[in-house]
Amino acid sequence: MRSLMLAILATVALFFVAANHAPVMAQGDPECRAGGGLVDTEYCKQQRGTANPIIGDEGVLTKATKILTTMVSIGSVIVIIVAGLMLALSRGDSSNYNRARNAIIYALAGLVISMFARWIVIWLLKQF
Repeated sequence: MRSLMLAILATVALFFVAANHAPVMAQGDPECRAGGGLVDTEYCKQQRGTANPIIGDEGVLTKATKILTTMVSIGSVIVIIVAGLMLALSRGDSSNYNRARNAIIYALAGLVISMFARWIVIWLLKQF
């Protein structure tokens, strides 16, 4: 039963990794949304946050946050896969089983924390 629950958690984590890279839609002035006449003006770029080279959509801090969280996400998924193999190959050895189980739990926790950290940092960058 525990193996099934860990497998389900690993699957959910993979879906969170995919959702972690979903694009953030620009909010603000309705005239700047797709279909409006001002989509490519400097005003609309400022409304979307794309005009700032440091904290905008393509800014240095935003890119660094995305790269760092992507690396953490990929590392977490690799740890989950390796720990899943360790779990399957533990063959009743309680110490190996517990090591694999703890690795999966910590990798899932790291994945969730990195996703929330990314969302919080990007949200904070958009506030300034």
